[in-house]
Amino acid sequence: MRMTISRSKAWTVLAVGALVAPTVVSAQDSTSQQQQPPAPVVQTAEVPPAAGRTHAVRTGDTLWDLSRTYLGDPFLWPEIYRLNTDVVEDPHWIYPGEQLRIPGATGEPLVAEGGEETRFGPTLFTTRMRTGPAQPTARRAMLGRAPAPLIRPGEYYAAPWVERMGGPRGSGRVVSSADLTTASQSPRDRLQIHDRVLITPPSGVEAVRGARYLVYALGPELEGRGQVVLPTGVVMVEREPRGGEAVHARVVTAYDDLRVGQHLIRFDSAAFPTERPTPVELGGLDARVVWLRGGNVLPSEHQYLVLDRATRDGVQQGDQFTLHRRAHRNEAGVPLPSEPIAVVQVVRVTPFGSTAMVVDQVQPAIREGNEARMTAKMP
Repeated sequence: MRMTISRSKAWTVLAVGALVAPTVVSAQDSTSQQQQPPAPVVQTAEVPPAAGRTHAVRTGDTLWDLSRTYLGDPFLWPEIYRLNTDVVEDPHWIYPGEQLRIPGATGEPLVAEGGEETRFGPTLFTTRMRTGPAQPTARRAMLGRAPAPLIRPGEYYAAPWVERMGGPRGSGRVVSSADLTTASQSPRDRLQIHDRVLITPPSGVEAVRGARYLVYALGPELEGRGQVVLPTGVVMVEREPRGGEAVHARVVTAYDDLRVGQHLIRFDSAAFPTERPTPVELGGLDARVVWLRGGNVLPSEHQYLVLDRATRDGVQQGDQFTLHRRAHRNEAGVPLPSEPIAVVQVVRVTPFGSTAMVVDQVQPAIREGNEARMTAKMP
């Protein structure tokens, strides 16, 4: 049985309302029709499907999963919802037997190319989230949309990464909350979105109004590799400083536990590719999981981890690795095959390691020390 722990938790799962059954009116002779008022016309909510694809809802289906299967991207589920508002009352519920129209012109689900499942190939799992040349075409076919970026900005900026020991040099700091407290209140060090704060900008950076800074905390040290940097949020300058005083800013994004005293660096404007990785042959680059955010407590899709491969190994943003258990013999000496665990996609690369995100999963056995192999490579 395929086990998938979806990252649709953050979005909830989706879709549908009940159809109104048409009223059947018995035939009447012309005499009775003249003597009685005409029967009211009852309009049915059932609409014949438009030309193109349709999907009969089965037990366990969600709009999230249907969007991933047919459109190649689960975040496009609103496209299916908007096309079926005559059927869907609440986009959190869909029911078996309902017919949903699918955007697009063809009649088959869009899946990554590659044919039958292979040991470490791109179709290792039944639904491929972001691999395969068919997906950009699918997006362009939808109402003229341009291809979505492979790595979304939020996924990149929230991703931990490995830096030199001590983190980035010349960083600024969140000095305090800018909200005044009464005598009976203790100063707050925990921050939320829209909170006003006082900051010192990174060295050599002018704090102009509208400038943004990425706030981070220092994570664990990775022996022989560096230190993990954990992004916690983004602040934006609201008032330019006077005479070297602290700068007024406001929290505009929160990724994690955002607190007074944390460091900040310039918010870089990264470029996000729209190309998709292509499959690589067996024997791709090997790697190992050296850090897992949240530890080994049932990691699931959208979880971040760090691989021991870096820019010097040729790893790029968008590359995919398959985590697996290597072939071995059990206690009785019986040879056991290699077992796939999950697919991860690289979202950020530094000279010290690669940060990847779980994009598909069939086993819950993701943990530090897992072996991995590159199975898809960016152009």
